[in-house]
Amino acid sequence: MQWSNEARHLYQAYLDEVKSRCRAQGVWAEPLVSSVEKAVQARLAQAGVEQVTQAVARQVLASLGSPENIVANSNGGAPPPPPLPPATGQATPPPLPARPAPAPGLAAHVARPIPQAAPKAKSGGRGVMILVSLLCVPLVLGVAFLAMLPGIIELQETGEKNGCADNLVTLHGALSAYSQQHGGQFPQLETGQSVPFSFGEKFVNTIDVHWLRCPSVAYDDEEESYILQDPDYIYLGAAIRSQAEMDVFMDAYVASGGEVTEAITPAQVLKADMPGADQIPLLVEYNLYHEPDGAHVLYLDGHIEYLEMNSRFPVTDAFYEAAGQAWGAGTLKSCEENISVLGAQLLAVGERNQGILPPLATEGEPFLFGGPSVSELDRTRLRCPAMAYEGESVEDILLDSDYIYLGSAVRNAVEMEAYVDAYVGVDGDVARFLALESIAGPQGPLAPLALGLPEPERIPLLIEWSGLHNASGGHVFYLDGHVEFLEYDSQFPMTERFFANVRRATDAVSRPRCENNLQELSKAFVSYSEKAGGSYPRLTQRPDNFLPEDDMLASFEAKLLRCPEGGYEGETDEDIIDDADYLYLGFAVRNQVEMTAYLEARKAVGDDWAAFSGQESIPCPTGDLPSLNSGLPNPGEIPVLVEWWGYHQPSGGHVLYLDGHIEYVERGVKFPMTEEFFDALYSSWQEEPSAWSEFKKGFWEAMEEEYR
Repeated sequence: MQWSNEARHLYQAYLDEVKSRCRAQGVWAEPLVSSVEKAVQARLAQAGVEQVTQAVARQVLASLGSPENIVANSNGGAPPPPPLPPATGQATPPPLPARPAPAPGLAAHVARPIPQAAPKAKSGGRGVMILVSLLCVPLVLGVAFLAMLPGIIELQETGEKNGCADNLVTLHGALSAYSQQHGGQFPQLETGQSVPFSFGEKFVNTIDVHWLRCPSVAYDDEEESYILQDPDYIYLGAAIRSQAEMDVFMDAYVASGGEVTEAITPAQVLKADMPGADQIPLLVEYNLYHEPDGAHVLYLDGHIEYLEMNSRFPVTDAFYEAAGQAWGAGTLKSCEENISVLGAQLLAVGERNQGILPPLATEGEPFLFGGPSVSELDRTRLRCPAMAYEGESVEDILLDSDYIYLGSAVRNAVEMEAYVDAYVGVDGDVARFLALESIAGPQGPLAPLALGLPEPERIPLLIEWSGLHNASGGHVFYLDGHVEFLEYDSQFPMTERFFANVRRATDAVSRPRCENNLQELSKAFVSYSEKAGGSYPRLTQRPDNFLPEDDMLASFEAKLLRCPEGGYEGETDEDIIDDADYLYLGFAVRNQVEMTAYLEARKAVGDDWAAFSGQESIPCPTGDLPSLNSGLPNPGEIPVLVEWWGYHQPSGGHVLYLDGHIEYVERGVKFPMTEEFFDALYSSWQEEPSAWSEFKKGFWEAMEEEYR
């Protein structure tokens, strides 16, 4: 399956927004993102899509729903339940809809009738009869197909259910064989893993890992490692017969930090000859994939049942909610160890440096430690184990650290407000921030981090982003060396107010960078205009791409078209041009009435993009809209480049005007940074505006609050 660059970028932005929402709302991101990715792959596979274009990606993501709704319905990041999902600012499930249905319209093909010569009839009546007959044939076939459709869907569902049951039969055979070879005992659960209910490696090496994927959502060439990170069947590894036993088991599992051996009593150890084997679930399917809503259960005696949701244990809301507690239980303990080691290294630096801890880094992303002593620290530990992935480099981690380092003694929300006010006051320039004589706090200046400060047990040294674990909240390492896991919004710094201030500070860094981009682009437009007798460049002839013509694009670096808050590692100049963060309309469009006329003129030429961009003016009720040139009146009111909103706080975007000034316009304040402007633009790209409207209200509006 091949993805276009623009489709991949749209998909990544969607996953980033899911992860961003998770962090903002204290939801564990990894299982949710994983579930999203799986749902997308399943829908593309079901629709038979081989080439994923930007339009296809939009339709699939629209069918999943908005990131805001996905996170809101996630029950705190419960198990891989719902497809919608996934994921990070770089790095990856809750009860979702039953089995994901194919995305609407992906595999549809509209056949065009082949023109045929009209039959020569001896009489007009016979010709009419032939015409009526020809018209009736497709109508009859369509009615027949609609009548058969429920049966076809039911037949497909039955086949998928049978395939899922076949998987469980095969897995039971493999488990029984393992039991016979190990004195009647079944495989133990893998201990301390981020993915709970995992078979041990000894058993996994004896099976085809694809048996762990329900056929309803399987797709070709899925990697085994991905399946092992998100299997479709729950293996408890213990004899659990009721919800009461499940609750006790999960309490012990979570309390032990995922140490399974501490959670299973001797009486619960699975054995082939246990009494009541027909009542002991061996494998329980997640309730995502079939109609009516329910799941298969493989019992210890080998029989399989399909139980409808909430009919009886274990296919119940209570069971899946309890199972969801296991997600992150293993990494909660390892994350505490991780932040403890990194915190201890920072304290050791202070001991070797006359009590002074490292200052903030003056380069790179905000809120990282810097200075010459950084080389003594293990910066890979800036990644929480719950979010780590194979092959991630230190550079990747530094772009999206999971821990916040303030570099100053900030003990409460009021002091945090003062800290961020000072940070924003120097536009996020860390060198200037560090050069400040003092930062005024409510009880005196805020001191740089150092050993020997009063109340060290109240001074956070490292603060974990909330939402990385199933339990809503995060770890905090304090200056006195102790670690606490704080529930979200329970106490400073694990509060909504704290993280809102962090985002306010990071935006102080990104907005000047974005303005610098637009300043450089403004110089390029002015230079072009001077050489072209005052005229600004025409629109590019690339379909549905609102950028200047290619000659103009070649006159500056493509990276200037990417807001520093956007982009992704490894993207090429062509990737950026295909999905730029700034819009160029090419005509003098001052308000929404003129924008409507602009888009209607664009629609009127159909696929002939060159005909649209080549016009000298566009008809409009308020007067013709001229192509951009330096001699237009009121240049301070004419947008040249408009930033897509969603990258900055407060919600809005930058606008470069024809007179050269750059303005940050908050959302809804004035044209073009309005709902109507972007709504009209989005809808102009869609054949089904209503479906697109549904999508954009979720996805694009969600992106406005936070973009990391």
